[in-house]
Amino acid sequence: MNKNLMTLVALLFVLLVFAAPLLAKDFGAPLSLKETTPISAILADPDAYVGKTLRIQGLVVEVCAKRGCWINIAGDKPFEKLHVKVDDGVIVFPLTARGKTATVEGVWEKIVRQNEFGFTRTKPDLDKAVDPASVSTTETFYQLRGLGAVIEGL
Repeated sequence: MNKNLMTLVALLFVLLVFAAPLLAKDFGAPLSLKETTPISAILADPDAYVGKTLRIQGLVVEVCAKRGCWINIAGDKPFEKLHVKVDDGVIVFPLTARGKTATVEGVWEKIVRQNEFGFTRTKPDLDKAVDPASVSTTETFYQLRGLGAVIEGL
């Protein structure tokens, strides 16, 4: 009897492990790319990927708490993360996605924004006079414009 119980527990464990991908939830367009680009490669040379459709995979570390309109995915190296923004209301990520593995496809974007107030976001050195000409009035950031995603375990 003890052997049968152990066999049943082992069988249930195997079923749970292999069934996890079947419990995944799809968001947006179906995924079409086969090759996953490492987040570390994207972050190492972000300009090389601008305008390209990419597939990434990683742990969801943050979710937009107001509208579910973005998620941050942990990179394959420590302390890396990549921002994924989706169209508001078209794709809505649930807060329960945090801590789950996500596979996302989207277009890599470079966004240069005019800083309308003309100040820098970095902390100024109070011991030095600030030359207004040296203060950048633009800020640049990158994000993946998400088209579709699959989150496992939802």
